[in-house]
Parts: sequence; C-alpha cells; structure tokens
Amino acid sequence: MNNVIRQIKDALLLFPEQTQLAISVIKHQKVIHYGFVKNSDGTSVINNAEAAFEIGSITKVFTATLLALMIESGKLCLDDPIEKFLPFTIKGKPAITLKHLVSHTSGLPRLPSDFFSHPDYLASNPYLNYNEQRLITYLSEYIELESSPGEQFSYSNLGYGLLSYVLTIFNDQLFEKLIEKYILLPLKMHHSGFNRKSIKTSIVKGMDSQGAIASSWDGGVLSGCVGMLSTSSDLSKFALQMLKPKKVDNLQLQVLAEIRPGASMCMGWARSSALQEPEIFGMEAVPLVLAR
Repeated sequence: MNNVIRQIKDALLLFPEQTQLAISVIKHQKVIHYGFVKNSDGTSVINNAEAAFEIGSITKVFTATLLALMIESGKLCLDDPIEKFLPFTIKGKPAITLKHLVSHTSGLPRLPSDFFSHPDYLASNPYLNYNEQRLITYLSEYIELESSPGEQFSYSNLGYGLLSYVLTIFNDQLFEKLIEKYILLPLKMHHSGFNRKSIKTSIVKGMDSQGAIASSWDGGVLSGCVGMLSTSSDLSKFALQMLKPKKVDNLQLQVLAEIRPGASMCMGWARSSALQEPEIFGMEAVPLVLAR
C-alpha cells in the first residue's frame, strides 16, 4: 500500500500548485485517511479527510444505489420500462428500461444534441440551465438513439440524468432529497449533498489545468449524473457499506453489460478481471469494484 500511496503522490506532481488529494484506504474494516497538497517544494501532508470536494460522476454511484434500494424494497423492478413513469412519450417509443439506464446500454447519446447550443448555456456551469422543459422537448421531439436499447454499452450522462428524473417523478420528491433520505442520513454522511450552502465543512475549490480557480458545477435536471459534493471520510462510510454482503449490495454488483472483454458494468460500478489496466475506465469516473 505504501508503494501505491507513493505513486499517487508522484502523480500529484503533474498537477498545478495547491491541488489537493484526499484518499481513504479501507483494510479489514478499518479506515486510514491520507491527504496531500501540491506546493512549490513538491507535496506536503494535509489533513483534508473532512474537506468536501466536488465528486463529479461518482454522483452516478449514488443514483444507482438509490435505484437499488427502490428495487430491493419492491417498489421498482430493474426491467420496468421508463415509459410507465414519464409524463410524456419519448420520440419513437424506444423500449428503454431502468436496467438500460443504469448500465449505460439505453442507446441514449452522452448528452442531448442541444446541450451546448441552447440559449441559456453557461460554459462555466454547463448543466445548470438545462431544465426540465428542455429535457422533455428534446426527448419527445428530437432524440435519436445511437443504438437499440440493450444492444451495446455507451457511456451516457443523459442516461443517468434521465434515471434521476424518473426516480424523482416516481417518488414525487426532489432527487437531492431522496439521496439525503435514503443514503446520506442513514450512513451519517453529514458533509455530503448537492447544495453547497448546506455543506457545513470546508469546500476544496476546483482548478483548471492552469491552476486557476474553476467554477462549481450544478447538475440541474440531470443531477443524477453530476453535482454532488462529499468528503473522503464520508465516502469511506459509503464504501464500507458497499463491502457488506447484503441483498441490496449484491444486487448492485450483478453484471448487467459488457464494456469490453474482461470489463463489465454493474449498477453504477465497473468490474474488471484486469486490474492492471485502469485505462479501460477512462470514459469518466466509473468506480472500480476491487474486492468484497
């Protein structure tokens, strides 16, 4: 493990000054926290286990977990067609199921075709103004699938955003509140959520490749794919829960689709028989199941 930490510290040297890393290592149900910051002299140790970071596409794992909890409780089925939940009809009436959305096999493109071109697009916070009406109009009038549902794996932020929208409609409650109710509060993840104003700990500001402070991103109507903040400490609580062999966790670790030979997609997680090849998960942040 020391060798792994050393490699991570070396990788940090490639980033701009003041870049922070927060790492939690779980071994035999015990958690060890590491924190580092890049500075002019190399790297220094920093206590940032309780500092909040934007976790980007790791948000998708929470979306998938919420779906798994709904399925385990008998409220939903993995093979439920999403058309039964939507208040509109998707163009062409494709037979997309919850399974297709959570496994990136829906055939939906990575993002809506008008995502970058609508009049309220904000480059510094691109998801913020893609609202519910734009999503409905796009899906009902303009959507073109890239493949038939279930045919192939294709990473889709739109798919996970649509999944969170479906879960919102089904539960008649804001997606952010559902994540809080079913995951964050039960696991006592008190420094995690979607609303920065409600985060009662320091927030690490993101930076661009030149080291300038970058704007924060909100998920908007597609918040199931991006937008959460969390701490290394909170995420270790979530990871510990996932390592417990319970029904809902076993459901999440079922293989649903093949990414490529030796790599498979589960509910928000990827599994690989070739752990020495992390580049296979370069489609963004798809957490890797290492062990149970």
